[in-house]
Amino acid sequence: MGYAAIQESFEEAVCIKITALMANVALIAPLLGPLVGAAWIHVLPWEGMFVLFAALAAISFFGLQRAMPETATRIGEKLSLKELGRDYKLVLKNGRFVAGALALGFVSLP
Repeated sequence: MGYAAIQESFEEAVCIKITALMANVALIAPLLGPLVGAAWIHVLPWEGMFVLFAALAAISFFGLQRAMPETATRIGEKLSLKELGRDYKLVLKNGRFVAGALALGFVSLP
């Protein structure tokens, strides 16, 4: 879940608490990940980690779906392919955006 979604969804005080929690998890995860992974391999086969990841992803998905407030302002509005195409055309006309997007894509190439 991104920081922008948190800032749009919650009051400032709650947003600060959630952001701090996310920062703590991001700091602790690289320390605990290898330790938990090594313990897992001693108890169960490593292929079982994929099942664990799928279960955690499902819990995260349904938890967010249940607890995350809706931020869309135009609920119930019909999807217009014409307007969608116009918006994409407008974005793709922005040369700085296209150059930045391509540069980010090419950076990850071997």
